[in-house]
Amino acid sequence: MERSNYPLQQKNLPSRNPAGVPSPSWGGLGRGVSRKAHSQATTKRKWIPAFAGMTAVFILVLSSAAHATTLTDRIHTTTPPQKIPPFVYTDANNAQHALSDFRGSYILLNIWATWCAPCTHEMPSLDALQKQFGDKKLHIVTLSEDRGDAIVTGFYKTHNIANLPVAIDTAGTAPSAFHLNGLPTTLLIDPQGNEIARLEGEADWSSPEAVDFLHSKIP
Repeated sequence: MERSNYPLQQKNLPSRNPAGVPSPSWGGLGRGVSRKAHSQATTKRKWIPAFAGMTAVFILVLSSAAHATTLTDRIHTTTPPQKIPPFVYTDANNAQHALSDFRGSYILLNIWATWCAPCTHEMPSLDALQKQFGDKKLHIVTLSEDRGDAIVTGFYKTHNIANLPVAIDTAGTAPSAFHLNGLPTTLLIDPQGNEIARLEGEADWSSPEAVDFLHSKIP
């Protein structure tokens, strides 16, 4: 049985845009956490306690008969490749980084959160994948929608995540910037900064199938 991702559902609530301007709404219904539940947990500018209202969140468990069961069947090739927007995030020390820092290398951008069960299930496989590839051919950026680095740092420590740097979507703009339908969503970005593939939902990124797919895309 395959786990779906968390869908995002539109609701007219203010975003976490630091300028105080509501960001574009997240398009449509995806599979998994609703936009309503996410919005209720993020309307306050203060981030503590974060996502305390997540009791309304639900997980849709879909049968494998309803969805493709192989990783390659589920990956969408982005044709033509789409230029990703400029994007800045912060690390565990609150220092700023940009995706453009990795220009010239392939990036696997995984957008996730600790309150998203499918996201946490796949995190160890992403950690193993980064260890296997090293950071010369592939940089894995696990961009968290959690409020604050302490939550992510604690999760990494508890689950022995040793090869993935902490990356926080401080402004909360990733869902609109990358046109997400739900979490987790993973984008493969080429050295020129173009999205060339996308996967919505959980995957075993350390599986032979995933590794073979990435080797087919990364020279």
